[in-house]
Parts: sequence; structure tokens; C-alpha cells
Amino acid sequence: MAGRHPAQKPGIAVPVDDTGRRSTTSFAKAVLSAAIVDVAPESAAAVQAETEWRSNYHRHFVASAEAGIISPKNAIHVAERGVAETHRLLRFLRDGEDRPLDEVMRAPASADHFDTRVLPGVPGPAPTYTVPYRGFDLAGDDLRRQLEKWVAAGVMEASAAAGVEEVLDNPDWLDLSDQTFVLMGAAAELGPYPSLMGLGATVAAIDLPSPRIWDSLTARAGGPSRLLHPHRNGQAGADLTSDLPELRDWIRTIDGPVVLGGYAYADGEAHLRVSAAQDALIAHAIATRPAGEVTIAHLLTPTDSYAVSEGVADASRRAWDDRPLLLRTTQSLLRSATRGRLFQPAITGWVDGKDGYRAAVVDTLVTQQGPNYALAKRIQEWRAIAARAAGLRVSANISPSSNTLSVTKNKALAAAYRGAGMFHIEVFEPDTTNALMGLLLIRDLRTVQGPADPYVELTNPLELLSDAAVHGGLWRSPYTTRTALPLAAVRGLFTR
Repeated sequence: MAGRHPAQKPGIAVPVDDTGRRSTTSFAKAVLSAAIVDVAPESAAAVQAETEWRSNYHRHFVASAEAGIISPKNAIHVAERGVAETHRLLRFLRDGEDRPLDEVMRAPASADHFDTRVLPGVPGPAPTYTVPYRGFDLAGDDLRRQLEKWVAAGVMEASAAAGVEEVLDNPDWLDLSDQTFVLMGAAAELGPYPSLMGLGATVAAIDLPSPRIWDSLTARAGGPSRLLHPHRNGQAGADLTSDLPELRDWIRTIDGPVVLGGYAYADGEAHLRVSAAQDALIAHAIATRPAGEVTIAHLLTPTDSYAVSEGVADASRRAWDDRPLLLRTTQSLLRSATRGRLFQPAITGWVDGKDGYRAAVVDTLVTQQGPNYALAKRIQEWRAIAARAAGLRVSANISPSSNTLSVTKNKALAAAYRGAGMFHIEVFEPDTTNALMGLLLIRDLRTVQGPADPYVELTNPLELLSDAAVHGGLWRSPYTTRTALPLAAVRGLFTR
């Protein structure tokens, strides 16, 4: 039965906890512990016992990643339990009622429905696809040479370069006239909207009802692509978190196979809610559309905790062991003086799983981004693994740290990004990230060789997340990211 609680912004909300508050901490601990309790009960108990969640959440997300290494069954179980518990606990607030999210997603919508506005495409040749980088538009052999440089510098994995080259070797893949994309958070700085609009795709764009946003989106429309968007009461756009049932019904009106892409971003706890809203729409589409009609696309963050191959872990460990003696001594003194807050090694051990799968967890979580951000991205990772296990095609690629507005407005992160070069970390400009990750998305839609194809056998489902990673060098760094960032931030204060 619906409960009643003090007024709050309508839409998705975390549940009221034992103290009567809507605590994202209580929610995160409940979801994470439920996800791992069957495969790592001690780690689940540690999550619930944690009293300094904001300071110590990192270790628990690392433990969650480790839990999936042991066996493919574990990895899938953690993912399925994680998304299931997320949906079981979340609430939806509207008209003074507080109802379970799952119930709302099954019930008829209670607000006005959305109409569809269409901006038709204009027939004509697709533009040449290029990757802008440091003043140059890279294509063909120039792009291949830059890929080699990025791999050699440890900025991207060789599998990412191979994925981009697979598209370059099959230029007909760039014709997306057979694809329909539902882009949630279409105006996101790192989303694929600019890339897709020139390639003949049908793009169903969802973003907030802001004239500024829609002026930008429509200005980029045109060419051979077609733009669809929700429209209601004279206004383009919709709020993913508060218009959820109506968006569910609007997506249902889009015929045929769809690629559902979750790219929306918000600050703080709002990012957790918008991530959950995207996942609710994805889950509904999977449950109600015919088999084979749904492809999932997520852009993952490089600042999380992932199971990485022995090769990647060995590179990080070698970088730690090969530090000059003076540097080791200085960093050891700093580590002692700060009680371990500086210069911790990134790799401290490996986990042996079944069928010869051996991996280490690289911890690149950044304290400033917070536990809500970590859980929001973990929900996407869980959905990717669960969907692929269910036979769906899934694109889930790690994109590099980029100079987005959300970063530059955070002074500490902005300074750290400016100084990251001292640790051989490359921070990308958003237009480079857009174009590069757009090519990897296209590869995932077309390939029959990569992990995106559910018929390609993986030793462990976690390989879906580590394949084709463009991490900017974070994974091969000798240091746990957050223990090097303070020095990078100091350097960044004096770097233009």
C-alpha cells in the first residue's frame, strides 16, 4: 500500500530508512551488501558494519568487484542481485504518494502522455568521420598511427585500438540507417549524439525540458539522420526521474529494434536517481519488447574498480617496482607522513578464478566523486553483465577522463586533471572522447568477434567491462588513483 511522507521532489527516490530519513548511504549499503551476500558474506557484513561510508566506501566497491572474479556464476549473480535489489528498494513519489518503483513501472501512467516531434533527415552522403585531436582531424592512416601511440603510452588497451581499426576496415559499418538509438541524456557532453546524427541513424533523444538543451540538440540535427523527441504542452523534453512512467510509454511507441543508451549525468545524489531511472526504462524494454530487439549501450567511467587482466596488472606492478630509488624513498616518507593517504600501490595481489581466469582489481575510485556516483556507475555495470548473460548485445566501454563541465566546475578535480600528466595520465577533450567512443559503439553494434556479441565466449563476464578500455593511463599507473591525485592537484594549480 502506498505510504505518505513529507513533501519531496516528485520522481524516483531512495526509501525512508529506520531514522525516518531518505538516506542514500543506507540505500547504497543495502544494495551493495545484497548484491554480494551470497558469494562474499564477510564482505557483505563489512558493508553493513561500515560507520564511515563517505570516507571508506572505496574498499567495499573493490570487494564487490573481487567477488565476481571467482567464477562466471558469481559475476552474473552479483550483477543480477544488484539490479534486482536496486529496483526492489527504490520508490516513486507523485501526488503525495510514495509507491514502490516496480509497482509504478507496471501501472498505467498518471500524467499527460508525450507526443513525438520529428525532424526528418535530409538524404545525402554521410560526412567523413574524423577524430579531432589537438587541432587535427584524424582519419585513416593518421588515426591508426595515433592509436599506436596511445597504446604504446598505456593510454588505451590494444583491444580498444583493434576495435577502432575494425570499424576503419569496414567503412560500410558507418552507415547507421538501419539503427534506432534511444539516447537518455542525449545532450551529455560525452554522449554519442554528435557522432550519430551524421551517420543516417534514427535518434530518439531524451533530455531535460530546457530550451537551451533543445536549441543545442536541434542545431546539431540534420544531414541524413532523423531526430525524434518527446513533446508535451508546448515543451520539448522530459525529466527522466519524474516523468518515468510517461517516458516508458513513449519509448514503447518506437517501432522495431532499439539501442538503449544511458548517458545522463547529474550532480550528487541526483546522478544516482537518474541512473536508476535509465535502468528502469532499460529493464522495462527488455521485459516487454520481442527477443533480440534491445541492445544496451553504456559509457563507463575510468574511475571505478575493475577486474583487469594479468597483463594490465603486471604493467602497473612493474611501474611500481621500477621507480628510481630516490623517488621510492621520497614517496615512502610521504606515505608514512600522511598515514597512507599518498602513493599507495595500485596492485597488491591477484585473484584466481575458475577456468584459468586470473585477474587483479584496479582501484581508480576518486573520493571527490563520492559513493552516489560509484553506485550509479555500478548499476550500469551490473545491467551490462546481466543483459549480456540474458543473450542481449551490450556495448559497455570505458571512456577516458575528459575536461567536461562537471569536472571543470569542481576546482579540486579540475586542478588534478591539469596536473595528471606528471603521472603519465592523459585527460581528453570532450570532442575527442565523443568521436573515439562513438567508433567503439559502432564496432559493438556490428562485430561478431568482440565481447559485445553475446555469442562470443568469455572466460568471465567481467571481461566485457575490461575489453577495449580507453582509461587514459589510469589502469597502468603504479599508484592507486586517489593517493596520487592530491599531488596532481598541487601541480595543476600551477598549470594552465
